[in-house]
Amino acid sequence: MRIDARDRSVDAWQLVGREAAKASVATLNRATSKGLLHGIPIGVKDNIDVAGMPTRNGSMIFADAHKASMDAACVGMARLAGAVVVGKTVATELAGFTPGRTKNPVNLAHTPGGSSSGSAAAVADGHVPLALGTQTSGSVIRPASFCGVFGFKPSFGLVPRTGVKLQSDTLDTIGVFARSADDCALWYAAMTGSKAAPRLEFGRSPRINIITNLLDRAEMEMSVCLAEASDILSQGGVKMREVKLPAIFDDAEQDHRSIQLAEMAKHYEWEHSEHRDLLSPQLAAALDEGKKITKAAYQQAMKRCDIMRKQADNLFGDCDAWLMPSAIGAAPKGLESTGDPLFNRLATLLHQPAINVPHYKTKSGLPLGLQLVGIRHQDEKLLGVAKQMHALLQAHEDVY
Repeated sequence: MRIDARDRSVDAWQLVGREAAKASVATLNRATSKGLLHGIPIGVKDNIDVAGMPTRNGSMIFADAHKASMDAACVGMARLAGAVVVGKTVATELAGFTPGRTKNPVNLAHTPGGSSSGSAAAVADGHVPLALGTQTSGSVIRPASFCGVFGFKPSFGLVPRTGVKLQSDTLDTIGVFARSADDCALWYAAMTGSKAAPRLEFGRSPRINIITNLLDRAEMEMSVCLAEASDILSQGGVKMREVKLPAIFDDAEQDHRSIQLAEMAKHYEWEHSEHRDLLSPQLAAALDEGKKITKAAYQQAMKRCDIMRKQADNLFGDCDAWLMPSAIGAAPKGLESTGDPLFNRLATLLHQPAINVPHYKTKSGLPLGLQLVGIRHQDEKLLGVAKQMHALLQAHEDVY
């Protein structure tokens, strides 16, 4: 079993439920009909409830947590579609900024990203073909980029969050890690109650806008990766255009941070006040900062968000997707940080679907991913663009 052979090195799993998985397989073998995810083993991030397994949320506060009595809604939907839950994957502390113990399977000396560290690493290292994660800033897209897999964050609200440890009402979104756009689409179909996976085919060449905001903060190798991809896509018939978003979007990074920290302070009030000694200094400081954000400042950030979301819908025009880096660069060396979510905050704040398209690698062999962002509630279109983009890039060398 791949987990047995590799996880002592990668440390992607918080808990592996072998007997429960075997029982699920036996039940599926007796089933008269097959769901979209029939027999597919999946991992579940350890801030999402799985019946019969404790939810430890990457925190010592929940080290002795009781086994969950029922599945989170997204896990239950996956099971109804035939998925087999293998176990719980490592999450960062309360799905926040403090790293867990998971290592990047591409290079064990580097971070896998966070906060869905274990889910990204488990898929990248071949432990499971699908794994669930959550994103509040960049916790699906960035680790997918660092580990070299697809990571799909659907439109906000598409997947129910019942049974998931809530960090931010405004931002938390359940996503998936996979090895192809088709696999992401299969999971998406299961989460939307469809009986068949969407056909990811475009009747024409996509139109993609490269968002130039913040590009000056990307590392050189990521900038080269984006420029080369743009050339390849243009040669393949994709209509590429550079676009700078209006000035109001310059506040998106700070507005996202204010909303996230303010809502974290609210939802983690019990942990903060009753178990501060069990919090990392980094998370305790973030919660302290969140508590200091005034009601007026929070409301102003929320108002600007409403304006930005409406403007973003209109700004797409005849464009099918926006293109930007999935991260500043490749996975940083060491396990002290999970990386910077700079390029992920916008799509999360605007409730847009986003997907990491893996392809490039640095000269040292670390993955570099590119992020496609779609129009709210047009997730299937985004998945189709991602599949076509990946196919065009795959026709070229993956190391520049």
